[in-house]
Amino acid sequence: QQQQQQQQHPTLLSSPTILRNGYIIDVDDNFFTTAFFTAGLFYSLGKAYNRYLLEEVAFEQRKLEARERRLAEDPTLDELDLRREESEGWTSVYGKRRRQSREDG
Repeated sequence: QQQQQQQQHPTLLSSPTILRNGYIIDVDDNFFTTAFFTAGLFYSLGKAYNRYLLEEVAFEQRKLEARERRLAEDPTLDELDLRREESEGWTSVYGKRRRQSREDG
């Protein structure tokens, strides 16, 4: 029976490593180098982006808490005036320079 099995699968007894229910895929020499380098690069970039997003969320949360605290401290101040005050310090299109040019022109 062993000889019959050897004739059907000659590598069963001659090979020290037997691959059962699997596939051997031929890859080039630098496959694992490039694959793991790419995986590490994506991991590093994803981690950095996730850290940036978490910092952004934390900053927005602190800004919202400071806004709510300021509104609670000053009952005469409404949210629109507070946002107007905040936007005056911004250097965006909604900031002080844009509003002055719109009021002048």
